[in-house]
Amino acid sequence: MLNLKHHFFGKLMLSAALLLSVGGTSVVAAATGTDNDPNTSTDKNPAEEETTGIDVRKGKGTWTIVSIDVHKAGSWSRSGSKYSNVKKTNSNYASFNGDAIPAALGYKVRLVNNASVPRSNTVGLYLNRTTHAANNSGTINKHYYGGIRSSEFEINTTRPKFHFSADYK
Repeated sequence: MLNLKHHFFGKLMLSAALLLSVGGTSVVAAATGTDNDPNTSTDKNPAEEETTGIDVRKGKGTWTIVSIDVHKAGSWSRSGSKYSNVKKTNSNYASFNGDAIPAALGYKVRLVNNASVPRSNTVGLYLNRTTHAANNSGTINKHYYGGIRSSEFEINTTRPKFHFSADYK
């Protein structure tokens, strides 16, 4: 509930901040998202740049490449300690991109801390496509990991390869 309230007031404040004066004429720029699912986005988020004061579209964060064993039947796995990613911006999104997807039924991913506690929503992992997990509650300059699981119907342990960022990429 707190995240939803924060999101609403953030949008309200952003809308107020986007009231621009151009040559004596006031123009209101609407800050509305186009994605019907508030938990994922594959589009750039220009509003994020305005609210954080950091241009997250210029790649301030970094990618971490991971190849790990993922247990069968939907159990969560986490990238090991040598595969952490340091959050560099105030972005509310974490980013994931699949490099090798051996499970026929796909994977779900999320950002987690060192205790495997989720720090973002869960999104699908797709081959050569970046997905963005909303509600990234990570703290700047802290290490985070990629949590991944296969479908509960997956009968084999698999070894996908993906890259992730604790920031919007």
